[in-house]
Amino acid sequence: MVSTQPQRTGWLAGDLLAGLALPGGAWERLLVSGLALDSRKVEKDYLFVALPGSQGHGLDHLSQALDKGVALILAESSADWPEEKIRRLRQSASILVADGLRPVVSEIAAKFFGHPAQGMRIAGVTGTNGKTSVSLFLAQALPETWRCAVTGTTGNGFPGSLEPATHTTPDAVEAQRILAALRSSGAKAVAMEVSSHALDQYRLAAVPFHTAVFTNLSRDHLDYHGSMRAYAAAKQRLFETPGLEMAVINTADAAGAELLSSLKGKVSTIACHQGGRSLGAEEFVRIEKLEQRPQGLQLQFSSSWGKGEINSRLLGDFNASNLILVLAVLLGWGVPMEQAIANLEKLETVPGRMQKLGGGDQPLVVVDYAHTPDALANTLSSL
Repeated sequence: MVSTQPQRTGWLAGDLLAGLALPGGAWERLLVSGLALDSRKVEKDYLFVALPGSQGHGLDHLSQALDKGVALILAESSADWPEEKIRRLRQSASILVADGLRPVVSEIAAKFFGHPAQGMRIAGVTGTNGKTSVSLFLAQALPETWRCAVTGTTGNGFPGSLEPATHTTPDAVEAQRILAALRSSGAKAVAMEVSSHALDQYRLAAVPFHTAVFTNLSRDHLDYHGSMRAYAAAKQRLFETPGLEMAVINTADAAGAELLSSLKGKVSTIACHQGGRSLGAEEFVRIEKLEQRPQGLQLQFSSSWGKGEINSRLLGDFNASNLILVLAVLLGWGVPMEQAIANLEKLETVPGRMQKLGGGDQPLVVVDYAHTPDALANTLSSL
């Protein structure tokens, strides 16, 4: 198990916030023992970063932070909390006001925890469906020498020993706290589920992703993004991460094909698809033949690394797509083909994702948490 409890280190506030254009003062000498974006997580001598959000402002819960002994508050103004109103609170607390905080909170948290991701190789997985399966499959399929952890819907930690997660992608502070805990537990790589909300809110802005994986795009979260174009644009932010070295894309998906086109000449690309073309990607993994069998999938593929066959226990065409995305990452990271295939053939389904119960001499029951029209259609067409 990996502990994700706050690490009891400390920073002088002036050093921690040195990159921000803030007025000098006595606050610079305050010792900050932790960070929080949620007033419920504030402890004594913490820095509380109070931001506006869709459900209100962090300052709406200021009294809770004060009761817990917060050392310093860093706040962003909003229509309901203009700068003048925030400044009037200074008589009861040490408060700093700055604009445009959301994009920099991840960097503040990374600094506090010692930039933990820099010591590991990070793969981010985004898309409407398949994020959970691809991230967990990747963590399971990488050779032991990688000691790959995972963060996402199923939990945070190492496969087989996950701590429960409250969100697909945690907030900017919690993400860095988890990465620091994983690094101290010996992780050399992390497969992270990356939601569109997290990308839009810059929760992982300071995470130096090495590899980005795109699964697919279908209607979801339009209550938040407003349009499919805005939804796709949020997903694309992962592939605009500075220093990104590899993009693995399902080009059978129309949004994936468009994404690949936008990345040409900017990052090394691997196209994954069934039949069709690789659309100019530097490398490819292509399904040549796919058979659905009671015991699972038989998948024959060709690739820039050669040809092969995977006999998997998994069910569903979409799991075939998930498998070749993971295979592409393994091959792109230098895992020998034979070892990559052997590791993929050992994979068991993610709980609640085309999970088989019974079969053989007993009735076969399949459990799937399909939550979008596209996911439900894919599930039913696979049975």
